[in-house]
Amino acid sequence: MTEIGVRLTTLSPVLLAAAPPAQNLIETMESIPGNTIRGLFARKFVAEGGKPDCSEFKRLFLSADTRFTFGTINGAQVIPLSARSCKYEAGFLNDDPHGHGVLDLLQPDGGERRCPGPVCGQALDYLEGFWDPAASRREKIRKRLITRTAINAVLGTASTGRLYSQRVLEEGQSFHASVELPDDLAGSLRSLLAKPFVAGIGTGRSRGQGWVE
Repeated sequence: MTEIGVRLTTLSPVLLAAAPPAQNLIETMESIPGNTIRGLFARKFVAEGGKPDCSEFKRLFLSADTRFTFGTINGAQVIPLSARSCKYEAGFLNDDPHGHGVLDLLQPDGGERRCPGPVCGQALDYLEGFWDPAASRREKIRKRLITRTAINAVLGTASTGRLYSQRVLEEGQSFHASVELPDDLAGSLRSLLAKPFVAGIGTGRSRGQGWVE
């Protein structure tokens, strides 16, 4: 098996809907699903003249032999569910601003239920998100809220009572993923990804959202 690294950089706000909207707010996922990356590369393969019924396409994109991982911010790892940190000053000691440290309840010495900060001792809470194990710090994902309104198709004006918001990934962020595939297919994928290209993912591309390189 061969592993090929992939970097996707957001060129515009990206919305990958995490779940059905809660009232009028749609939240984005904080990582790029492997199946989204699979579909992106499959479209690229067909756009360059590949046939969707050929054996190469089926082995690259339809076979369990090829695995597309999630794309995470700067290649960070997901903080495990067993991680706990201070309820009021959460985070690793290397975070900016500094947190009070992190405990893992699965570790032999992780049974402590109070903040490990030297002068804190407050209760612990879940610590969620992504972290860089090499630097022992959290990786922050930049998001922002975009508010839109539906358009009345007859009048061409804003529809009354049809205001909604989207929390999106901001542009200028890099998400790293990898593709694990049989050795004899590695050359085909490398050829497909030999040059950077721009493609759309998620929703809202008609409004300028969802573009990545």
